[in-house]
Amino acid sequence: MKHLFQLLLSASLFLPLAITNAQRATSPVVATESKTEKPSQHIQTADNIHAFITAANTLTTTKLLLKSARVLHVTPKEVYLQDATGCVGIKWKTAPTLLPGDQLDGFILGKFLRNIVPLMLPEDESLATLHISHPGEKPIPKELSPDDVEPYGCRFAKLVNALVTTVDKKKNSYNLKVAGHRIKIRFLFKGQLPSFHEGDRLSLTGLLTRMKQDPLDISLFSPQDLVRELTWSDRRSDNPIEPCTDTQVSLHRNLKAHRWNTLCLPFSLNETQLLQTFGPFTLMQFSHATGNTLYFSPTREIEAGKPYVIQVAQSLSVLTFPHVSITPITEQTVSHNQCAFIGTYAPHSLSTDRSEQFLHQNRLSPPLPTDHKIPGFRAYFRFSAPSAPAKTLQILFQSNTTPIHLPLIAPSPSRVYGIDGRPLPDNSLPSGRIYIKDGKKYIQP
Repeated sequence: MKHLFQLLLSASLFLPLAITNAQRATSPVVATESKTEKPSQHIQTADNIHAFITAANTLTTTKLLLKSARVLHVTPKEVYLQDATGCVGIKWKTAPTLLPGDQLDGFILGKFLRNIVPLMLPEDESLATLHISHPGEKPIPKELSPDDVEPYGCRFAKLVNALVTTVDKKKNSYNLKVAGHRIKIRFLFKGQLPSFHEGDRLSLTGLLTRMKQDPLDISLFSPQDLVRELTWSDRRSDNPIEPCTDTQVSLHRNLKAHRWNTLCLPFSLNETQLLQTFGPFTLMQFSHATGNTLYFSPTREIEAGKPYVIQVAQSLSVLTFPHVSITPITEQTVSHNQCAFIGTYAPHSLSTDRSEQFLHQNRLSPPLPTDHKIPGFRAYFRFSAPSAPAKTLQILFQSNTTPIHLPLIAPSPSRVYGIDGRPLPDNSLPSGRIYIKDGKKYIQP
């Protein structure tokens, strides 16, 4: 019994220590702070919109830095932004009160959302991380070609002269071709779509998006972002002049106010259309020539392909002609008494022998040897039998009231120019001097 009592007493002494050791092995470690901190979430940073789109990370939260980002468009749930590198849509549950043109600086936390247009799904609805200013003016789209958009790029762009290749309303498929690239039209609005057909030429304004390769997408904010339109430039020789009906034409071509400007168009215009485009105008056509006088008479209509001179009250840089129809016709020449008035749709190099001259600052001038090209949608004069140098030619604009006389520089013996294009005295050139005469280079012996 004595030995049994000692054994029980020893077990009772070691039992608390065993329990304590077991508890240490199985119980969790308790933090010394009052609350246990959650592990921090990894957040990556995108320095700009293009970097955010390129990463395209749908799993990791991104801190998108915005520097002078501008609001392009606002819907009930989305705000579309543009910075210097590209465009993105922010998909809020309820879009905040922002207006097109507002400027945002700061950052937004969110994840990339794959869609027709690159989107961000923000973590919260707060704008506390943004500074909002109101410059006022809305961003203006740049006229771009598909080649101007880099991979994973999204740009606020204007496409011109886009050829419609597919219109399938049942499949909701609308395809274009621009500069050899295939582009799909996407509509970010609900409601009736604008009317257009296969073979039409369109101008479109929206978000031009390229991921890895063709096709690209152009996403439109409203029906007004699509217009049946041809866009021409007087500096280009490849303007699409092709059959069309009820199409708007936008011509980039300067007209100086209160000066005579030559003009040649591939479509006809009546007086109402002329007033709509030019405002108050005076239009003249080459009517006849007598001796050394060229006569121009007034008219109130333009005939397709025919050259004219026009004077407007306000200077213009873009001529907009709505609702015109085009049946392509080549440029016309109007000739009287060995003088031809010749229209041209494309840039044209004038002869440097002074037989061809152009209207410049209300005077006819021969071209310089180093600069003898005139832009398109203009007209020039060609003299097949130049008058004697001693005689003076003049242009007479006949109106219903007082004639307007415009002096004309008569063709004279060819001048001599240096290689820099400056006139030189042809009677005192030093030996060995290189000079230009009648468009050819010579060396003074």
